Amino acid sequence: MTRKYLAFDIETAKDVPGEDFNWRAHRPLGISCAAALRCDVAEPILWHGKNDDGTPAERMSRAEARDLVHELARLTTEGLHVLTWNGLGFDFDVLAEESGCRDECKELALDHVDMMFHVFCDRGFPVGLDKAAQALGIPGKPEGMSGLLAPQLLGTRTISGGSRLCGPGRADRAADRPCL
Repeated sequence: MTRKYLAFDIETAKDVPGEDFNWRAHRPLGISCAAALRCDVAEPILWHGKNDDGTPAERMSRAEARDLVHELARLTTEGLHVLTWNGLGFDFDVLAEESGCRDECKELALDHVDMMFHVFCDRGFPVGLDKAAQALGIPGKPEGMSGLLAPQLLGTRTISGGSRLCGPGRADRAADRPCL
């Protein structure tokens, strides 16, 4: 039986200073945006907060974060398995705090595949996604790229094929998907 995956990642609204990324001391971090990519659909699903005029907000509201949790849970009912890099140690922890949906995030975390956790179990130490990509011969982040730039890039940056990134505050129906 072939599994269907949903790659998922969040970007925080607050910068965490220092090389060691000791983010817990800087809580709450907020979520600026999140993205998911289904293995069976080419276009990503994007979530971000919205200002009153519809432009991307610097951080998602609690209600927008809650909608994100509910959408992830709904996607798992379609047989998709959430896939993260350090989702157990970061993404679901921050998402639980920001959404107030601790029980739902706990279920999502327990039922998902965290690739960094597998590396940690095999090697005995964590590895950042950028370094793991480089070790596999896959280009890592472009020079100067940071997750903190993600909200600034929403609606202004293009991705492969020249498609423009834009999206709703939540993606709970196929019609609400971002325009790509």
